Amino acid sequence: MVDIILVRHASTSWSGVRYCGISDPPLSPTGLAEARRLAERLAPDLPPDCRIVSSPSRRALATASAIADAARAPGVSIDPRWQEADVGVAEGRTFDELTEIAAFDAFYKRMIARIEIRDVSSAFAMEQIKYTTEVPLGSVVEE
Repeated sequence: MVDIILVRHASTSWSGVRYCGISDPPLSPTGLAEARRLAERLAPDLPPDCRIVSSPSRRALATASAIADAARAPGVSIDPRWQEADVGVAEGRTFDELTEIAAFDAFYKRMIARIEIRDVSSAFAMEQIKYTTEVPLGSVVEE
């Protein structure tokens, strides 16, 4: 049996404020502290030969590296298939800015109606998990 733990990167200065897909902001000071706390919590349960895989984004790699260091794991493997999706017109914009963009408005309304979530950042996260984890997750299990 294989145990898999999925970890989303810690906070950046954009978290909860701006949509971030392919942009690559680093972890904020708060995010660095979050990554350290998470690493300290996970490390005792991780075997020394555990495999840690990250997207190439700075925020994900910094979070994964903190975990690898705390667990004394051999390192972090970078897999571009875990890269976040391009969120198009939403990229880098604040949530308020998006409500003013007509092109996004129809997309937003369809997404909310279909997923029934009021927090669009959660809707993006759910869609991201659905569409980007199938192939990379399967390869982690196979390798």
